[in-house]
Amino acid sequence: MARLALISLHDEFCLGLRHLGGYLARAGHEIVLIHFQRYAGYEKDPTGRSDCSDEADARGAREAMIQVLASGEVRLAFASSSTQEERDALLQVLSEKKPNVAGISVPSYYRETARALTRDIRTRLAIPVVWGGVHPTVAPEDCLAGDGAPDAICLGEGEESFTDYVAALESGKDFRTTPVAGMWIRTDGDAVRNEKRPVQKDLDRYAWQFHDDGEFVIEGARVRRRADLTDSSLIWTYKALTSRGCPADCAFCINSILKRDYADAKRVRLRSPGDVIAELRRAKETMPYLHSIEFYDEVFVMRRAWIAEFAELYKKEIALPFWCYTFPTMASRENLETLKDMGVAYVSMGIQSGSDRVNYEVFNRRTSRESILKAASLIADAGIPACYDLITNNPYETEEDRRETLDLIARLPGEYSLQISHLAFLPGTPLTTRAEAEGKIGTADPKTYRFWNALYLLAAHRVADRETLLGLSRDEHLRRNPQFLWDALRHGVLAQSEREEMERLKEKVRRQEEDVESLRSRHQALVSRRAVRLAVRLADALRRTLGRD
Repeated sequence: MARLALISLHDEFCLGLRHLGGYLARAGHEIVLIHFQRYAGYEKDPTGRSDCSDEADARGAREAMIQVLASGEVRLAFASSSTQEERDALLQVLSEKKPNVAGISVPSYYRETARALTRDIRTRLAIPVVWGGVHPTVAPEDCLAGDGAPDAICLGEGEESFTDYVAALESGKDFRTTPVAGMWIRTDGDAVRNEKRPVQKDLDRYAWQFHDDGEFVIEGARVRRRADLTDSSLIWTYKALTSRGCPADCAFCINSILKRDYADAKRVRLRSPGDVIAELRRAKETMPYLHSIEFYDEVFVMRRAWIAEFAELYKKEIALPFWCYTFPTMASRENLETLKDMGVAYVSMGIQSGSDRVNYEVFNRRTSRESILKAASLIADAGIPACYDLITNNPYETEEDRRETLDLIARLPGEYSLQISHLAFLPGTPLTTRAEAEGKIGTADPKTYRFWNALYLLAAHRVADRETLLGLSRDEHLRRNPQFLWDALRHGVLAQSEREEMERLKEKVRRQEEDVESLRSRHQALVSRRAVRLAVRLADALRRTLGRD
């Protein structure tokens, strides 16, 4: 059996790679899991450090995951590239472990980092390098082109394809005459493009995630072990998948490509409730600091019969707070009550836009304003905190679209937070293809969205009421000077935090006063009982005295 190095890029959670590792380990292979940089926080630098070409940097800018916070707009740190010192640290681990094959999970953001790693691994270790994950699936020709291309790429779900590839490699098979479904393999300067492998319908046939305290973590240029990551949520939370696929067909998402290219991916496939519970039970037994579960399914509650069975098992055997995604048209009262009964901490739900035109015509997302507000109302009625996702900096939006989004945010009820992200044009998606053809990429005006994003956050933090915010949206002075809104936002959020802290202190004092009053009442009751007992004893003594007389 082979020793296989599986490498994640800026993602120590890497659910897909962990499931692949579990499947390969079950087949008898030795797995060396290496995380090349962690999934870190935010990077203030708008471009990030880079050793890429200008073309690669420009590509990264349009695909970057940029989030909008009260502190401003920031790019997620995983949009950066690598340094030679960091890559040398990875090569040190590979040199010591001597794997037969190196597999790299490659998000589109990281293809330049993957190329740099591939060049170094091939030069120093002379072992095959295989790419899998999102980018090879959506843009296989791009992966095989140019310097730093891998020896093979795995398209789609990789458990069976990569296992078959390793078996053929160990047997010395000629890939020109030995087809391996789901793999494109370079041979003699050309590439054998095998047919796609159909998706597996029975997910219980696949393995649970691979977890090992001995996993390597390259952090900066340091080599660490997983057990040392006491500051990572990897230690205290377990991220799980109960399904694969998505009921929606959003034009900006990879799932639209999977549904196009894999017929069986049109339907959401579910693991059995018992299989998921068994995996979570193992997590409870092996993770001493575990205190929460995160379900990373595109939509957690898909089928009523499934969640009803799962809920009873979860309450009985797991009983930990959890988080999950829901969807506007699937957030029924019955489903939300079930989640609440199971111990849900909060739910996330995509709004993406408050404009029906944008959701339907641009995003191909069949969720109306009415369905979003209805779902939000049901979530609030169930007493479940929510996190709502919004896509901004969209070159297809009009002023009216943005104003409708502001109006919707201001109408959202209950306890919630708003996560705002720039529209990212990921390779191969229908929206990217359309935007490239129409010349829309890069045309969203940053100053316009600096103005609107501040208004969205002011609405989410309830710094001002809906009518006031809609009035501000028509103020030309603020449009020209959006910094005033950001200053108001920071002041309002700070004031809100101070008010919330004051309310917490008031509540603490109130509870303490109740405790004091309770103690006072108990003391008074005790004194009264003692007085009664004393009076009874005095009466008895008096009767005895009178009787003797």
